[in-house]
This record gives sequence, C-alpha cells and structure tokens, in this order.
Amino acid sequence: MNFKPRAYSDIAAARKASILANAPIIAKGECHYCAWSLPKPALYCCGECASEFQKECAELAAPEA
Repeated sequence: MNFKPRAYSDIAAARKASILANAPIIAKGECHYCAWSLPKPALYCCGECASEFQKECAELAAPEA
C-alpha cells in the first residue's frame, strides 16, 4: 500500500464535501475518515474512524437551529 500524506485540513475538507454531496460509501483503498491506505473492501481503518464518520454525517445532516 502506498500512503500519501496530506494535511488534515485537506482530508477533512474532502470528507465534508463528499458527505454533503451524498457520495456513496464504497471501498476506495483508503479510510473514509482519516484517509489511511487500506486494502479493499475495507471502508475504515478502525472502529473509531467508522464511529467518527457516522457522527460527522449526522452532524452535517442535522437541521440548523
């Protein structure tokens, strides 16, 4: 696997854009939360990333107060 380091702000911005675009969650060779390289068909590198991703999805989908 080839890990390509990126700034966390870039990873977070791409993740937010993907969530807001309602992009499908499919295996892409990296964790959907932290972008760590993964073998397919893995979606997340650990349970914490899966949980944080779902939490972020819920926060972005919540109506603004």
